[in-house]
Amino acid sequence: LNHVWSDIQKLLHERRIIINFNVAFFERLGECYGKMSSLEVACRDTMIPIEVEAVREFLEKFKNLRIEMLSSVMNPLMVGNQLLEKLKDIANVGSLDSRPDQILEESKRSVTLVETWLEDLSDKRNNLETAFLNRKVQLEQCLILAQLTKDLIELEKILNKQRDEILGTFTLGDSSRHAESLLQDYRTWKIDAIALRDKSLKITRTTEDVVKQGSFIGDEACSKAYSVLASCTEYFDEIDLRETLLQQSKDFFLKAESALKRFDELEREMKNLRPGSPNIIPVHLKLMQEVSTAINNVLELGYSLIDEVGRTKPEVLGVKNVVDEIERRKLHLESAFSKTSEKHIRVSEELNSFLQQYNDIFSWIETQKLDKIINGPINFMGNNAQQAKECLNMHQQLLRELE
Repeated sequence: LNHVWSDIQKLLHERRIIINFNVAFFERLGECYGKMSSLEVACRDTMIPIEVEAVREFLEKFKNLRIEMLSSVMNPLMVGNQLLEKLKDIANVGSLDSRPDQILEESKRSVTLVETWLEDLSDKRNNLETAFLNRKVQLEQCLILAQLTKDLIELEKILNKQRDEILGTFTLGDSSRHAESLLQDYRTWKIDAIALRDKSLKITRTTEDVVKQGSFIGDEACSKAYSVLASCTEYFDEIDLRETLLQQSKDFFLKAESALKRFDELEREMKNLRPGSPNIIPVHLKLMQEVSTAINNVLELGYSLIDEVGRTKPEVLGVKNVVDEIERRKLHLESAFSKTSEKHIRVSEELNSFLQQYNDIFSWIETQKLDKIINGPINFMGNNAQQAKECLNMHQQLLRELE
């Protein structure tokens, strides 16, 4: 009876240990399955926050769920392994009392059953780990895209502000100094435009890299990035075009100012010319050639600039005024040259007429002097009244001819 009572006490003790392990295992397994269920719901959730902070908070909570799940898995695994070891010890003995192999088969089935529970728990944990990693990658991609979208929005605001402030008005200036000042401003703005374009390009490439990893909202993110990049490129191209136009405007004004100074010099030279001078025609031709050389390139550049921007655009008003001034000065100088040439021709004709008459008179005087005074009888006053009277008549005739 003592032996039987000892076996009963041992049996009850062993059963109590196994039952306690079993209860503890299922209690912890229930807690673990609750954590797993929360993580599983989060993994299946397709909702994605849009704001960066919201995505970051969501991702942080998601990671915390995994940590809690892994922590909760350790408890049933630990208790389950303790239960398994206890059952294996019993299976090795095959009995809880003095009867050999009395519960061998039952203990082996129990060992197999607990091993199945532990394997199911491990498989569920591994499956959840895979789902977690996939969801985590997706959320991290969404976080990156959300940050990129935020950066794009901020960049677009800066772009729109600069475009409104800078591209709202434009002028080619009204002098070389004014054009140079505007050119310096646009060179500074061009540096900023390059920085915006490069930043937008970097965001676009990063977005493309994220999209290649399989983000389900990649098309929309890429479309936005491409749109902002196109706007930045257009803004840079416009700044670059205006810089080129201002450089041409500066060159035009410098040449125009030089041409106007040459006009002043030519007008002074023209005033110093004396009509009737022997070399006035060659000088006039040289001056006219200089006028054409001085203004043709300037006017060609000016008209080209006006046509490129638009003849009716207010941007070309300064250039147009200078072109008109050059045209006016050109017509004025050509008119002055023409008048001076006409006056020179009239003076030359009068001088030629005068010289012709002068030569005729001079030739006649020389002939009279030689024929009548030096070799003629006019110097013989005569020997009587008749001869003296003839000498007097000859002198009076010569005087009348001289008058």
